[in-house]
Amino acid sequence: MTDDDILIEFKLEAREILDRLDLTFVQLEQSPDDKKLVGNIFRAMHTLKGSSGFFSFKRLEKVSHASESLLGKIRDGQLTLDQQKTTTLLNALDSLRSIIEGIEENQAEPVGDDSVVVQQLLNLAAGRGLETQTVTPLVQANALPDSADPTRVSNTTPTPTISSAPDLGSISAEKVAEQQIVERELDEQNLLATQVKPPISNVALDNPPPHH
Repeated sequence: MTDDDILIEFKLEAREILDRLDLTFVQLEQSPDDKKLVGNIFRAMHTLKGSSGFFSFKRLEKVSHASESLLGKIRDGQLTLDQQKTTTLLNALDSLRSIIEGIEENQAEPVGDDSVVVQQLLNLAAGRGLETQTVTPLVQANALPDSADPTRVSNTTPTPTISSAPDLGSISAEKVAEQQIVERELDEQNLLATQVKPPISNVALDNPPPHH
């Protein structure tokens, strides 16, 4: 048997599984406490998961595996089947049908994103609600600062706060202006001194030193 023959067998089997799941889900909605029906759906998902893994149909494998996880908890009595779980399982069935139809048309798994329905199935299997987020935010808006939490030790050095930074350019200009004023005043004083004070030679001649 060639790979093409195996793929044809897979498509036939997958289509039969979809048809059985459609019928079983209708019966399950009428009898939600019927564990036998839950077990039939669980085995169908398990078979589909194994076959899709053989062909590396990753989308099909992830959706069927997540569905199997939820159905296993319901089958074992760990969880109760309610409307929310039933709706999520039916959404998963729609995703499986879309993927299988793509394989039937193109002989390959179509591109798509099933992360939402897969996460919902896993959340319900873990006993959480659909709104539960598994991605941890990088920044928590309501997180307390290190100083407010005595159990946390800050490894960062506090940054000093400067109320108003001076303008270095304006300070330099002011200093230069002040220096020019001082120099101008000194020049004026020196000039005035030379005009008023007689030369040293004249002072020495007019006032000879006393003789002892």
